[in-house]
Amino acid sequence: MEVDEPVEPKGFEETTKYDISNKDPSSSTDPSSETTVKPSTYSSFVTEIFQGTLRNEVLCMQCSFTSVKREPFMYLSIPIPRGLEEQVVVNWFVPHSLVNPTRVLLTVMKYHGIINLKKELISTLSLNEILDSDIIFVEVKNSRIIKVLPNDVMLKVIDRASSMIVAMYVGSGPAVGGNKEAESAVIVQWHSCAICLEEFEDSKLTIHHKCQGMLCKTCLEAAFAHNPVCAVCQMPIDKDKDVVCMATQDPSSQDVNRLLQVTVFFRHVFAENDMKTSELFGFPVIINLPSPVEGIKMHEIIKGITPSHLQNCSHTLAVTGYMGRYCSRCKFSSQCSGCIIPKSEEQFTLKPGDYIAVSFDQISADMKSKVEKVVDHSSMNQQNIEEVKLEECIELFSKPEMLGGENPWSCPQCKKQCMARHELKVQALPQTLIIQLKRFLFRDNLSSKVENEVKIPLVLEGKYLGDESVTLNLTGCVCHSGSE
Repeated sequence: MEVDEPVEPKGFEETTKYDISNKDPSSSTDPSSETTVKPSTYSSFVTEIFQGTLRNEVLCMQCSFTSVKREPFMYLSIPIPRGLEEQVVVNWFVPHSLVNPTRVLLTVMKYHGIINLKKELISTLSLNEILDSDIIFVEVKNSRIIKVLPNDVMLKVIDRASSMIVAMYVGSGPAVGGNKEAESAVIVQWHSCAICLEEFEDSKLTIHHKCQGMLCKTCLEAAFAHNPVCAVCQMPIDKDKDVVCMATQDPSSQDVNRLLQVTVFFRHVFAENDMKTSELFGFPVIINLPSPVEGIKMHEIIKGITPSHLQNCSHTLAVTGYMGRYCSRCKFSSQCSGCIIPKSEEQFTLKPGDYIAVSFDQISADMKSKVEKVVDHSSMNQQNIEEVKLEECIELFSKPEMLGGENPWSCPQCKKQCMARHELKVQALPQTLIIQLKRFLFRDNLSSKVENEVKIPLVLEGKYLGDESVTLNLTGCVCHSGSE
């Protein structure tokens, strides 16, 4: 309902303007309530200069009851649009499709994690046939995977200033590109021995059923010969009764392969100052490989994920370390750039910490640029490159909001919790208006600082603070630096 009576911006005491307590209950009444204010005796030059009036209106969506209150304010605390939103650029590609990566712009909340980024990626690219568990997010820098990003990693801990986020389809199968030999093998989970720390399949490990300590058979015999106690819990044991084999089935009658997620680099090997050196390029790939695997089969799988521009280039496969420059098995003093994987039927066993480098001797800079080229998705045109204006903040402050769900409104007429429409407006402006920007937002007992830049005009004109046009001149600004 509309209110025509003027209100003075001074101290306030609430009175009820609309009262139906003494009326006949059978008579029709206007289902509205309005609270007005009257001047208080407490006044000062501070209230004369800085105090204004807010009109707080709540409309019940069930019975149309309207509650209007006028409240004093000394300053306006206004929100910043898109304060919790964050736009993240992700490079997406499917290795065996041989198509260049697609650069996608995803809009999520600052408090979200990788799992939310996966869901937004699937929704944006309509990847409805792909499970989020088949997608891996990694942090890539200089064509090298810095780390794999699990689902529970928060976006705020990722260094996106010096690295980029890459999402790739890995799948849950044994190999990318369809390795029938690997698919028919039995994949056995491996565990580590508590003494030698080597990883073995379950058939080669023993477990103490009381403490669940795991030892390989070699370490068990050596430890028991020295002292007949469990090497983990130090309790006396009977080797024949208290220690059993971890295997639940006999793997001797079938092929036992271990499934490894292996990172594949692409590198250019060249001579510089009479010395052999290498440089990584393109996008690294993570694939599932069985171990052991025939060398010729590994070459076929790697060729299936090699970019189309490099399919006809001669190359070799080498086992390297994390940096992609030196061998992971030879001593560093040998300066081995990676043990070559032969293209033969000989079985090759992969170990934890092994990386595979696809080495090219002759490759041009133009071909490198083609491999590293990315295709922009249509979402890249939706970047919020414009700075936020103060007028937008004021409009957001006065924008109506719906109360309901976990935050309903208690309607005095319905006598219950109801959905309602809430709106705040400036009823009377003070002589000098103080505006505070809400730079800190709170969620789950954690605070986040809104870093968005806000453009403040020297002169504010228009109907931003009420129904009447106003003209306000900027006279001062206080800037706070820091995160607390």
